[in-house]
Formats: sequence, C-alpha cells, structure tokens
Amino acid sequence: MLIQSLKQHFPARFPEWMMAGMLSSWGAYVVLHPELFTDPRSTTALTTTAPNPAAAPSGNALLPWVGLT
Repeated sequence: MLIQSLKQHFPARFPEWMMAGMLSSWGAYVVLHPELFTDPRSTTALTTTAPNPAAAPSGNALLPWVGLT
C-alpha cells in the first residue's frame, strides 16, 4: 500500500524532494567545511551574494517604487 502510494504521488512530490535533498546537502557541506565562513578568500563571494542589510534601503523607501503611496 505504501509503495503504491509513493508511486502515485512521486511525480507531484519530486520538486519538493529534490529541494529537500539539495538543502540537506548544503547543510552537510557547511557543517563539514566551517572554513567557508572563516577563510578571507571566501569573504568576497559571500558578501556579493548576501550584502549587508544595513546598507539596503528600508521597506518604506520602496513604497513609491511599487506604487503604494
């Protein structure tokens, strides 16, 4: 019964399972390689992908841009 149910729902659940696998793999990589966050060479790559939120405009500054004022 369980195997039949998995076969029936697998196509609909495949993207969900794929993303769960990717996030689990990334989490395992981060746990096994902590130097990713301490090595100065990786600082530039991490800074460009996640900039400082203090330098970003506040949410209220974006209101005129989306037409909510």
